[in-house]
Amino acid sequence: MITLSVQALAGVLLPSASVFLLLLCNDARCSALGATPPGSTYSRSVIVAVLVLLSLILMATTVFPNINVTAVSLGGGAVLAVGLSVAGLLLVRSRRHGAP
Repeated sequence: MITLSVQALAGVLLPSASVFLLLLCNDARCSALGATPPGSTYSRSVIVAVLVLLSLILMATTVFPNINVTAVSLGGGAVLAVGLSVAGLLLVRSRRHGAP
């Protein structure tokens, strides 16, 4: 029971900690090297998004052991792909219009 509780807690806390660390890495005031290049920021965002998805799958399988992991993974992957595509399109659109 304790192991399952720790796994569920890790599934809840990992996404928030990962997003916080991503924001901290992108802050020029906290980094000794200054601002990070945009390419590394995008790749880090994709990595954090995949980690969040895997963490949610871990939490769901811990809380609901009889869940269909394949269906949840495919659904989460599809949502992740659509979200990243929309974010990429919005980024390209904002750069065309000269927005910062």
